[in-house]
Amino acid sequence: MKYYNKALSNYVNFKGRARRREFWHFFLANFIAYLVLSVIEVELGIAYYLTLSYLAFIFIPSISVTVRRFHDLGKSGKYALLYFLIFVGAVMVMYYTVQDGDERANKYGESPKA
Repeated sequence: MKYYNKALSNYVNFKGRARRREFWHFFLANFIAYLVLSVIEVELGIAYYLTLSYLAFIFIPSISVTVRRFHDLGKSGKYALLYFLIFVGAVMVMYYTVQDGDERANKYGESPKA
């Protein structure tokens, strides 16, 4: 939860770097929240207003943490646009986000592991 809160506190921060742990904890927390909201909607028999509202709320922080994750790899944040290539883009984003970041400082800042 610490890393989820850290990603949310950097809501519109597209500068700097995000560790693998921060990215994946954020991803996992969002996935769990989405599942819980989906179950609530099904049980109450309501339309998908809760999940759509949550996805709208989390959209910018998701892009932000992804951009910072690419910065940790020494890559441009423009790689986050791969999300919009549906299946191929998602596979490429997952490939990059599981890699270890640069151990030393790069043009995007100091290593967050330090």
